[in-house]
Amino acid sequence: MQTIISQIAAEIRVTQQQVKAAVELLDSGATVPFIARYRKEATGGLDDVQLRELEYRLGYLRELQDRRAAVLKAIDEQGKLTPALRAAIDAAPTKQELEDIYLPFKQKRRTKGQIAREAGIEPLADKLFADPTLDPAAEAAAFRPPGRGSVEAGPDFSTAPAVLDGVRDILSERWAEDAVLVQSLREWLWANGLLKSTLMAGKDENHPDVAKFRDYFDYGSLAPGAGGVSGARARHPGRQTGPARGPGRRRAPPAAAGARRALWPRARSRCTWAGAMPAAEPTT
Repeated sequence: MQTIISQIAAEIRVTQQQVKAAVELLDSGATVPFIARYRKEATGGLDDVQLRELEYRLGYLRELQDRRAAVLKAIDEQGKLTPALRAAIDAAPTKQELEDIYLPFKQKRRTKGQIAREAGIEPLADKLFADPTLDPAAEAAAFRPPGRGSVEAGPDFSTAPAVLDGVRDILSERWAEDAVLVQSLREWLWANGLLKSTLMAGKDENHPDVAKFRDYFDYGSLAPGAGGVSGARARHPGRQTGPARGPGRRRAPPAAAGARRALWPRARSRCTWAGAMPAAEPTT
């Protein structure tokens, strides 16, 4: 609890004693308006804005602390909790980053990537990922999964394209469970994204229920980190009722190159099968 008090005090720039007094009042059932008006002497003069931020952060950090303990216990029960992993979990500053770290250890249903690994395709995925100069189709056609006489021995991977599908599934799952990569891409999209809305096909722009969203029929806005206005729902109120479609899009250069390098160690000119981070502007 002392760690939470110290963190909140640093965030709202007050003393730990002020935070501690406010926490005790909140835990006793006092409301923010009551504390702001009648308990100024106890909190050292914390105002309504500071108290509301304190209350929100207190709840968030307590939930984060509880979730952190649950994650540590779950991974420890699997026998996979290393000192480095424990340190990463203890250092996770947000729920999202904590869940990113936990994702590879979550008990989940059998995935396509898992099925491909069980079929023995992971060595091929590692080989293709490590050497971008290889021809994926040729490597898949010649590949023999460990413990099997040929690719044809597996009913789900009887052809080279099916084997490459398995490679994609393995690598996609691996990237999706890489906490550092996911966080870096999240930050990159926040800084470079473009949120765009257009009128949905089949909608009558003159219908009263649709016309009120005319401003969003052809609208684009940079992500907040790139200078846009925050609040996706505020930008796209029409999405609640249907007339406006709002895909998020990426601006390609120069950020796309950096994001692509995060996925791929070297430039891959021929290998289009992975579809890692194309230079075009795909919808996300």
